[in-house]
Amino acid sequence: MVKYQLVILISYLSLSVVIAARLRVCSGNSRKFCYNGKQVYLSGMNQAWKFYAHDFGNGQYSSSKVHLESTLKQIHKNGGNSIRIWLHTTSALTPRFNSTGHVVAADHCNNHIISEMKEYLCAAERYNIVVFFVLWNGADPNWWRNYQWARQFNGLITVDSKLQSYIDNALIPIVKGLKTFSSLGGYEIINEPEGILFTAANSVACFDASRLAGSGAGFAAQHQFPNLFYMHRLQRFINWQANAIKTHDPNSLVTVGSWRENPQYNNGPSNTFNYYSDHCLIQAGGRSLGTLDFYQIHTYAWNGAYSTTSPMVPTNSASLYQLNKPLVIGEFSHVGSDGTRSLIQLVEHAYNNGYAGAWSWHALGLYHHSDPLSPQLLALDAIRWRPFVRLVLGVVNINCRNPTIGIFDIRRDRFPVQGRPVRNQCSLFTRGR
Repeated sequence: MVKYQLVILISYLSLSVVIAARLRVCSGNSRKFCYNGKQVYLSGMNQAWKFYAHDFGNGQYSSSKVHLESTLKQIHKNGGNSIRIWLHTTSALTPRFNSTGHVVAADHCNNHIISEMKEYLCAAERYNIVVFFVLWNGADPNWWRNYQWARQFNGLITVDSKLQSYIDNALIPIVKGLKTFSSLGGYEIINEPEGILFTAANSVACFDASRLAGSGAGFAAQHQFPNLFYMHRLQRFINWQANAIKTHDPNSLVTVGSWRENPQYNNGPSNTFNYYSDHCLIQAGGRSLGTLDFYQIHTYAWNGAYSTTSPMVPTNSASLYQLNKPLVIGEFSHVGSDGTRSLIQLVEHAYNNGYAGAWSWHALGLYHHSDPLSPQLLALDAIRWRPFVRLVLGVVNINCRNPTIGIFDIRRDRFPVQGRPVRNQCSLFTRGR
């Protein structure tokens, strides 16, 4: 009898992994999210990191764990349901490249990054929070000054075989490893790719980035070559990775976060265009599943004023952009606003005007345009009882019973990360590899 009950228990737990519900676009409303058949508004914030580029991989999660999981707890306590957190950024620590610039693994510790991400997702499940991992960052003004990072990151965008090596040896293992977690919302291929965009003209409408000339695009590379990329290369970069994610986990949502509204706008002013439409991404990359599930716009004031087409202008609703998918305001803050409304009022604006979610910037509360954590939590609390904000995740994943797998010799190396020493816990990671 005991053996029989054990078999039933194991079967139930195994089944629970398969049937765990996931966040998705509503079948009856393509501009909204649903979970387990019920509409959900994504109320949350950006983490976005504890130690930039060093939160996951090679055993680094142990250094960030307390802070990252505390943020999840506080978001949950204040009624939030979602978070956006960064992963590789500009290849400073992960993935692992060989001497030719091809990716051979997701990190330097036999893909230990997967168990670290699982541990984070387990914590998110405990707090009913869905997580969006941002793979890459196009808005880092310092990456191109480091020759190794620039060579690695540039190669992924400009050389097809290098991008495919990342997909085969890092992205697909990550996607397969995480796909059973109900707390996984999905992946953002790249944050603000327009930061490294060359605003060149092209006879093909989808590839013609000249519309964005003078808008600030190219800011992260300070308009210097060879660290700017043609639009079609960035679209291909997105298309191929999105295709791989959906091939191996059809339930994961995929997005891209634009630095402002101009690149994700249908039928708008002459300096706007939807460069990330299904048509444009497939035209650039040729892979049919490589499309976005929802759009995401970031918005900050410039010289004390929002652009007239910003999603935070009081009269601008999500319908302005004429998009046929959910639209999330992926970054905003009171510090980075026009100063006319409180952070609570900005959050209420996003909720009341047809957007599918809003994530304030950011939990660490440091650096440019970031509000302290406390007012961000108060803003979440202000809408916690509104319809569609409450989210209760379903079955707890069996992987959460023992998410961290593997034992590594501990060795202390020191690498500079924005002025901080970082402990590396993997004996397999050595300089120059």
